[in-house]
Amino acid sequence: MTRTELLMSYIPLADFIARMNGEKCEVLVHDARDLDHSILYVTQPSLTNRHRGNGMTDYAMELIRSKRYLREPYVVNYVGGSDERTFRSSTYFIRDGDELAGLLCVNIDIGDLLGGLSSLKRALILDPDLLVQDRKETFRLGSTIEERINNIFQRCMEGKTPDQLSTAEKRHIVAELRRDGVFEFKGKVQNVAERLAVSEKTVYRYLKE
Repeated sequence: MTRTELLMSYIPLADFIARMNGEKCEVLVHDARDLDHSILYVTQPSLTNRHRGNGMTDYAMELIRSKRYLREPYVVNYVGGSDERTFRSSTYFIRDGDELAGLLCVNIDIGDLLGGLSSLKRALILDPDLLVQDRKETFRLGSTIEERINNIFQRCMEGKTPDQLSTAEKRHIVAELRRDGVFEFKGKVQNVAERLAVSEKTVYRYLKE
């Protein structure tokens, strides 16, 4: 396979990557033998307005001069573009044995995404530090007294009905509820007694025990 044939074999891959990522993506195949006229192929529409016969960017040429291809097979997710457009770019080094044959370069325009991110930040109207849920100013779902009781019953009963529970299991449930501070709320002894199918006196006895 000649060098040109090797590079041309990457064209279907370039088309695949561009089609997969949509209209905001362009893919170029570069021939490393002529840096000033390196572009062998570019998918359309070209985001950078380049075409066959144009040269490499300064960054691509620096990758070659530094022989980075000897240390890494590719460089991914670096920032490219211009004052008007921002790209998330990646470069794959096409090797021909020990030599660099060319580059497969991918540019994805992320300007709309960055704009959306900025809009989301404005919509939050929050200091990011306030999103930490262990702060006093925040609340957690499942934190109301009824939800706490339900969670403990579901966890401890394991699908059993009250009449299927042993005395030890009922004591354990009462102990868990007490540990969670449930009985500090008015009327909860009666509520728990009804759910365990025992008398209030029994619940009080469990608490004393």
